[in-house]
Amino acid sequence: MNNRQLQWVNQNRSRSQRARGVGDIVGQLVSNLEDSWHGDRDALREAVSSITDENFAAHCKLGWIDQRIVTILVDEPTLVFDMQRRWQQPLEKQLKLAVKRGRNYRVRFDYDSHDLGRNGESAGR
Repeated sequence: MNNRQLQWVNQNRSRSQRARGVGDIVGQLVSNLEDSWHGDRDALREAVSSITDENFAAHCKLGWIDQRIVTILVDEPTLVFDMQRRWQQPLEKQLKLAVKRGRNYRVRFDYDSHDLGRNGESAGR
């Protein structure tokens, strides 16, 4: 082998030694996303419970967070509109103050059609 070939082998060998597996990279990415999401979820739950009343806590639970839209699930279809009318704007203002990193969340109320005995976590107290 000449010097040129040896250099090529040495350069390529060091690249493969620095390479990381796709599984490692994806695992780290998912872990970072989960940490960020859980931090926001805790801050959101705390912000919601700080301004809501017992009626809200009795009928609502924190649903999902998707693209900065917080869904509050309501256990009675007849209460969805009333809860939205009463709480949407105050919650959006409170979430804007409570959540770090400049994230603005919109709040959406929806009927919890899959409510099987209120096994979810309460959005209120």
